[in-house]
Amino acid sequence: MLSRTAPCFNGDIRSHERVSLPFLDFIRFCKQHMSDKRNEARSSTHYDAVFMKTKTRVKV
Repeated sequence: MLSRTAPCFNGDIRSHERVSLPFLDFIRFCKQHMSDKRNEARSSTHYDAVFMKTKTRVKV
């Protein structure tokens, strides 16, 4: 989205409200969100691998 108020990003909320946010803060938020999602996926994958390993060891 182009901004005429640079360096502020006007974020669109629910298609009718606009929030003025410094562009650098917007980028930091996006990077943090992406990092959190990656870490969440990694920990979930690790948990699944550990769970499957322990599940295969237990024989009834």
